[in-house]
Amino acid sequence: MKYILFFVFTIFALSKNILILNSYSVQFPWTRGEVEGILKNLKDKNLKIYIEFMDTKLFTPTPKYLNNFYNYILTKYKNIPFDIVITTDDNALNFVIEHKKDIFKNSKIFFAGVNNLSVKNKINRNDFTGVFEKKEPIANLNFLKKTVKNLKKVYVVADNSNSANAVMKEYKSSFANIKNLKFIYINESDLNNVISKIKKYKNSGMLLLTPFSFKWNSKHIDYKIAIEKISSVYKSPIVIHTDFLADIPNSNIIGGRVTDALSQGENVSKKVLEYLQGKKIKNIPLTYEKANKMYLNVKNLEKFHIDINSLGYKNAILVNRSMSVFELYKKYIIITGVILFILIVFVLILLFKNYKLRKYSDKIISTNMDIEKEIQEKFNDFSKKYSEYIQIKTEAIGNILKFMLKNLRAIVFDIKKNEKCSQKGNIIENIINFCESSFEKEEEFYIKNRIKELIEILKNTKFIENIEINGNDFKVNLDKILFTEILINLLKENSKITISDKTILIEYFKDMVDNIEPIKRKTENIFEIDADYEKKRIILKVK
Repeated sequence: MKYILFFVFTIFALSKNILILNSYSVQFPWTRGEVEGILKNLKDKNLKIYIEFMDTKLFTPTPKYLNNFYNYILTKYKNIPFDIVITTDDNALNFVIEHKKDIFKNSKIFFAGVNNLSVKNKINRNDFTGVFEKKEPIANLNFLKKTVKNLKKVYVVADNSNSANAVMKEYKSSFANIKNLKFIYINESDLNNVISKIKKYKNSGMLLLTPFSFKWNSKHIDYKIAIEKISSVYKSPIVIHTDFLADIPNSNIIGGRVTDALSQGENVSKKVLEYLQGKKIKNIPLTYEKANKMYLNVKNLEKFHIDINSLGYKNAILVNRSMSVFELYKKYIIITGVILFILIVFVLILLFKNYKLRKYSDKIISTNMDIEKEIQEKFNDFSKKYSEYIQIKTEAIGNILKFMLKNLRAIVFDIKKNEKCSQKGNIIENIINFCESSFEKEEEFYIKNRIKELIEILKNTKFIENIEINGNDFKVNLDKILFTEILINLLKENSKITISDKTILIEYFKDMVDNIEPIKRKTENIFEIDADYEKKRIILKVK
């Protein structure tokens, strides 16, 4: 069901044309904030959105100007019927109300940032809903009282626009019953007139700055420059009611309870979404949004020797304050910290792995030493036991055992499981028994079978990997020990042994034995040995 509703909403939304009509210019921070709040909720809804700016801060909304703007909208959008019109601030809403019966005849109207509360009596709730902007005159007056001792006089300053007049009316109504303060209300579009009225102020006074867009020598003046000019004459603290004025350079603004442009835009766009989801506009209530944020300009409060902690605003937004080293370089400090942390972790991992490798290496060394010791003991016992026999046979067995020691060092034992490597003892015992069984005499035996027995004993070493035995066995009458010594000296991994009548052919797939002359000398009465180094093979013929 949820997906069906989403599908229906998407199809419904795709057919909607929306006009966002702004009273002021895109260069005006308040208007930018409202538009940003609107688009935040609507920009990804596949709606066709058009944006226009009346720019009534720069161009006074005279009948002639409004008529020209009307013709502009009528001409530009004559083929685009607007299903929804979103207005920001009073002048845009007034324009839409004026032309609701012609160019906006079939449009549903949503408004934001409207100061004139009486407009609710002019609208048809079947077609209109929105967000009113309610100031906090009493909250800002209390802020004034906290910052200036013996407050006697309050200047309330605004321009002469519709929005400013509506706000001024709200302030006058809120201050009507306050008898112990003198309120001076200044509604002027010319900044020269404003300055002439405030420059004779006394230090016991304060200035409340409400909506304004001033002219200077008959030309529109940027709001930042206007505030700087006011601050150059009015040396006492200035309180504001709009968020974007809180941090103007070279000003005496100390903060105030302010309205939030972004919040205004977000709230009106939520009402639009409710309508797009099928809710009737008359059932979408009007909202009276109060100034919901307290801004404090820390630098200017300090300039006027006002203790920020004594004001009691715990959740205030602090602007223009001195930043700590961490705050100034927070991004770089965090990045550096993360890099250092990663490096430390990496080094610790390497140290841990090195420690484990050292332990593993120590166990390998210890195991090899144990193997060497045991082989030496076996060799000593064997030599002692058979010392009365022919020296050459003892020497042959010694060579076999030494060869075994050399190759047993390549055995990979499972150190991780702390096994005692019992296989090494078995290999040693087997080779001793293999030699002892035929030590005392020459005897008849099968060549192929003898080779297989030797390889079977050595199968747990890397030495005999990939050795292939082929051919027909044949019987000889030889000294088994001497034959075993010869064979071990000729065997290498990755080799092939082929047996035929009185002949043993050993072929090497990799490196072959480098020097067979010592073997030839020792076996010249038993074998004829030929080496073909080019073809990597050795041929043994029994005499």
